[in-house]
Amino acid sequence: MEIRDYHISPLGDGINGIFGEHWILNIKTKTDADVRFFVKSIPRMDSMLFYIQYIDIFSKEEGFYQKIIPAMKKLGLCMMSEVTPYCFMIKNGEFFIFEDLSVSGYKIYSWMESLPYEAVKIGLYTLAKLHASSFIFEEMMSKQYGREYKIIEDFKTELKESFYCAELPSELLVESIIKGIETQTELFPDVYEDLDKDDFKKFVTDSWKNVKEFVKPSQVYRNVICHGDLWPGNIMFKDENLNPVKCILIDFQMYRYTPPALDVMLFLYLSTDREFRFKYREKCLDVYYENLCAILEENSIITSNILTKDDFLNSCNYYELFGITQCLSYNHMKVNSNIILKQFFDDTDVCKHFMYGDRSQSLIDFCKNDSNYRLKQKEPLLNFKDAFLKLQNKLHQ
Repeated sequence: MEIRDYHISPLGDGINGIFGEHWILNIKTKTDADVRFFVKSIPRMDSMLFYIQYIDIFSKEEGFYQKIIPAMKKLGLCMMSEVTPYCFMIKNGEFFIFEDLSVSGYKIYSWMESLPYEAVKIGLYTLAKLHASSFIFEEMMSKQYGREYKIIEDFKTELKESFYCAELPSELLVESIIKGIETQTELFPDVYEDLDKDDFKKFVTDSWKNVKEFVKPSQVYRNVICHGDLWPGNIMFKDENLNPVKCILIDFQMYRYTPPALDVMLFLYLSTDREFRFKYREKCLDVYYENLCAILEENSIITSNILTKDDFLNSCNYYELFGITQCLSYNHMKVNSNIILKQFFDDTDVCKHFMYGDRSQSLIDFCKNDSNYRLKQKEPLLNFKDAFLKLQNKLHQ
């Protein structure tokens, strides 16, 4: 492509990325064709640079696009192209140039509302394709080697945990979240008025203190490459006749090697509300597993030899608590408007204190000034109450 001119501009007026800045690159070719790309670059915000100085999530994403996907394609496994955007260029691990999915009609649904059931079905089908790619790759490599092969053997660096790890920013982030949770529970005493307050608060904080256990490769269930960051802002849908028909997953900075259930429960808790899950949880798990079976069988793999339905459901029960913990922490930020988030991130000191210090006062202020935000902070505690009661019932059986 011969370039005559180009122009790069920020994506939108609000916050356009947390662990990366997002841009639109418009290119005018010498034949007067207009070509548009999506660009992601290292953030300039001090609070985010502090994180990246310790944990190079850009190199992690580079490894996904330049090592893992090519390794799969080498074996003729091209399913990832149906799951992820095409990456044209990565420069020094500092910026990425992707296809602009909006040109093809893809869009991000509002993260202020629960996804509709039809969108969730499409999302689960896409997750099944992502996870099936790992299963198929491992089965093909096992045949080549004449022994059991796991993808982490060749991509240990790429699959190293990048968020809940032992690095300083991660430790400080979890501490800030726990401080915020302690304040949050005090804001909603009606949630646990019929429970032992101390037992409930301990259950919530202990769940968060143990969050790192969830993101380790499982010793019980088969692991796959999971996306790990499945809030609605990282899922782009394409509609036809006002109904979603396809979706693409973006932002592979937190992918990890864990059982599929981690992604499934994360997706359900970050993208739907409590009412939706009460109504559709079991149906959604069936949809995911049926799609996984169909994809694997198309590739001559018997799903029950890899992941039985019972094992899948049991793993979902286990990783449900991970989804609940993440719903709580993500809601601290994602249910604010884009404009409020931009004002928040523009203030370096406030942002740093929220991320790595004590977010308690910010949560109090947000709840005081925004009734919708307050409502959204209550629901994650109700999720914890559901889990707490389930655990209590199990202990007393």
